[in-house]
Amino acid sequence: MNLSFPASARLALVAAALAALSPASQALPTYSVRVVTLEGSAQLAEGLNNHGVVAVQVTTQGSANYRCSKAECTPIPSLPNDRQQLYAYPAAINDQGTVVGSSSAGSVEHAMLWDGQVVHDLGTFAEDDCGGCKSYSEAWAINSKGDVVGSSDAANYTFQAFVWHSGTMTKLPGLGGPSSNAFDINDAGDVVGFAHAPSGLAHAFLYRDGQMHDLGLLRNGISSAARGINNLGQVVGDGDTGSLRPRRVAFIYDQQGGMRELPLLKGWRDMDASAINDDGWVVGSAIAAGHQSGYVFDGQTTFDLNFAISEKDRKHWRIYHATDINAKGQILVEAQDKKDGGTRVLLLTPH
Repeated sequence: MNLSFPASARLALVAAALAALSPASQALPTYSVRVVTLEGSAQLAEGLNNHGVVAVQVTTQGSANYRCSKAECTPIPSLPNDRQQLYAYPAAINDQGTVVGSSSAGSVEHAMLWDGQVVHDLGTFAEDDCGGCKSYSEAWAINSKGDVVGSSDAANYTFQAFVWHSGTMTKLPGLGGPSSNAFDINDAGDVVGFAHAPSGLAHAFLYRDGQMHDLGLLRNGISSAARGINNLGQVVGDGDTGSLRPRRVAFIYDQQGGMRELPLLKGWRDMDASAINDDGWVVGSAIAAGHQSGYVFDGQTTFDLNFAISEKDRKHWRIYHATDINAKGQILVEAQDKKDGGTRVLLLTPH
């Protein structure tokens, strides 16, 4: 596979590869903990930008969704509709504070964008028999230029990945199978997600410069999906194996090393990957002995985030999923409150 990287990205990747040859500190990173919002007792961490602003979903007693800075939380409005189904589910936030996700548009949900003042319906491919009135769409990511990716219902009961730019939704080419979905986009416009191959299996893809690239499967793999991409073109995701002991495997991909598995901690089995920042740090979750833990991978070593917070915080919180990581190394996580059993969104800031 010959993927053409811009010169600046190639130089950055070479520098990263040289840095990887030097000894790693292996030191456990440590983080302070901030509760994003106290409202409700069931929360989902959806997105984090480089300014530490968070998109969060509160699901207790209905649905309330917020964009939260350190100072305040602002409700995210829903799309207007005539059915009184007023809800919006955030999925990502960019450095301008623009939130994307999905919202009720009547009897269906549509991809939406909220710029802090106006909520916009990004529409669908409108390939049903009523010009889109039955079609569903969702947005999963937005870059700093305002380009959005996600998926929309298409013809023949399929769903297809899209890029939305300046009011226009464009369908991405697939990998020869029926459906696809796009989960992230970097500032260069590179898109990652999954698409069905002719075999029917889901394969991770990278879409660059108008070309769709099949990133393939890990050894013994039966599926893969790319979840995140940074501005150097490094991709992270996960897939399932079809061995005698099937498991979920997290991977990192770049042009030099191809697709390779992230290292598990002792006793861990299943692992996924949610996001990667421009320093190559990866976050996600892993499962061992019936419990789930959030982790961070620094390019050399995987660390359980439950041991990266203070003993006092450990007595209060059980971190079970890491959703996002920004350029400052801040990590957005979901954690169980050991006092009341509820779930909260926390922002971890490195010391």
